[in-house]
Amino acid sequence: MDQELKDLLAENLRVSRETNQMLRSLRNQARWGLVGKIILWVALVVIPLYFILPFINTYMDVLEGSAQSNPDLQKLIDQYRELQ
Repeated sequence: MDQELKDLLAENLRVSRETNQMLRSLRNQARWGLVGKIILWVALVVIPLYFILPFINTYMDVLEGSAQSNPDLQKLIDQYRELQ
């Protein structure tokens, strides 16, 4: 085989390996970025709920006191309790 052709094949192999390494790196970064986004959104949704739920439960207890006279309100409260 001609030396020039061998050199071109070697260069092609080197560039292919380098490109493969860069693509793997990009794929790993995309995966970790997705994991980070999921953690961020879970934190943004769950943490506020953790602090707000006691207030909602207190409000529901107050509503239960007034639900004695309103059956529709009692149904709504029962549906909320089933969700918990």
